[in-house]
Amino acid sequence: MDATTFTERVCVVIQSSDVSDDEVRRRLGSALPLKFTRWEDRAYMAAIRSLRPRVIVVAAADERAADYAALLGALLDSDAPTIATLALSREHIFIQQLGAGEQAQILSLDDLLLR
Repeated sequence: MDATTFTERVCVVIQSSDVSDDEVRRRLGSALPLKFTRWEDRAYMAAIRSLRPRVIVVAAADERAADYAALLGALLDSDAPTIATLALSREHIFIQQLGAGEQAQILSLDDLLLR
């Protein structure tokens, strides 16, 4: 797949079974349509291939979200879309990987925390 493949204005949310759709919707907002899938049903790669989302959010109740996102990044090639993590135990959403050709916009460097 190449970067032009991931251009659809949709967000695929891959979540663990301990995370509700409503909580994810509340935290992510409504900027993009959300398509939900779960790690446990193993349909997330089919959803990614069929929908070609610009953004993938990996959601978990705790820090496992970052581990899951790293795994997903390894499964996709370098032209993957933007991958973010949503750990319900944290206040912020983290960008794990910025998609090819994408840019992030922040108000000031106060909003930037490099890890």
